[in-house]
Amino acid sequence: MLAKVNKEESLFALAVDESTDIKDSVKFIKAQLLIFLSLSPTFELCEDLLSMETLTTHTRGEDIFVAVKKACIQSGVDLKNLRGICTDGAPAMTSKQQGLVARMSDYLSKEHGNKQLTNLHCIIHQEALCSKSAVLDNILKDVNRVISFIRANALNHWQFLEILHTSESFAEDILYHTDVRWLSQGETSCSVLLLRKEIVEFYSMKNKDCPLLNNDFLTSLAFLVDLLTHVNYLNQNLQGKATTVCLMHRKIKDLCDKFHLLKSHLQQGNFYHFPQLMALIDSKEVKPDQIPTVHFSGILDGLLQEFANHFQDFEKISATIRLVASPHLVVTESALLHLQMELVELKNNEQLVKKFTEESDLLDTWKSAVEYPQLRELAKNILVLFGSTYLCEAAFSRMKYLKNKY
Repeated sequence: MLAKVNKEESLFALAVDESTDIKDSVKFIKAQLLIFLSLSPTFELCEDLLSMETLTTHTRGEDIFVAVKKACIQSGVDLKNLRGICTDGAPAMTSKQQGLVARMSDYLSKEHGNKQLTNLHCIIHQEALCSKSAVLDNILKDVNRVISFIRANALNHWQFLEILHTSESFAEDILYHTDVRWLSQGETSCSVLLLRKEIVEFYSMKNKDCPLLNNDFLTSLAFLVDLLTHVNYLNQNLQGKATTVCLMHRKIKDLCDKFHLLKSHLQQGNFYHFPQLMALIDSKEVKPDQIPTVHFSGILDGLLQEFANHFQDFEKISATIRLVASPHLVVTESALLHLQMELVELKNNEQLVKKFTEESDLLDTWKSAVEYPQLRELAKNILVLFGSTYLCEAAFSRMKYLKNKY
């Protein structure tokens, strides 16, 4: 890996994240900093762990910068070829003056003449922040109260499991909501909705009023589940290795377009793309005119605004991303002057345009475009970037599992 990155033509990017060590003691608190490296020497994307550093005192921007710089120097990578840093967006990483990115940008500019550093806030973290702001908080709190009541003690839990076993439900149990798990809130809300008959029976056995008997709550819960289904689908598509920034950016755009469509359908009273709401209507539990479409449309508006606010770092390079992902669709005059002649020639290359049209692997497509050197160089600068800190998060999860007391 390092042999490849040390080649003169090898551009690379970093993904950086830190987490407190689960083996910490009160006397000695430390954090682990993971640094992953991505490079594309010949449009063959490679991703690997560059270093794991231990921060024994503080996790300030200065401490993280020193650790990252030390790891890069010890590994012998040429920092003039560093094109991007992806972080979780924490102040220590992105503070305009004291954060890792600001310090690294200043250092690269002064010491290596490198002014091409792109800072990206992990697209998965941003998507999770957007979805949290859009969920119906009161509904989600009531969902968690239902789950907590069922699992409050061993007797309650056992009695609910008995109801599940005697019913026609295929569910084995109902799980807790865990706020730090990106997909958890959608899954737990869906399980409460699907097990509503069993939950109502359990509450009745305990002589308690069940919120699921309230039509307003039931309708809002169904809308929440339908909404989070789309969010969770996006989240799953953003995860994984070797996922390019171009693909991630397109997936975010897809979701925003879907939300515009859902809003339009709500305003028309069309619930085709809301299967849980449709199920309530079909089962006669809720009438169509009881669904607060104006309120739900407002939630979608708020979500779209959150996406617009959070993804500004990606919007700054969105024109370049589009040029790399779909050069045949870009207006020639909108491209930089030194790229325009090559862009004209590329658009007339039917064989290459076909590859972009058919959405062939971008790396392979650009690898074959040898007659367009300046466009290829631009593509290399974009395709090497990390769009998320997924590799760091996955590694931390693995570390916590290995260090578990069991």
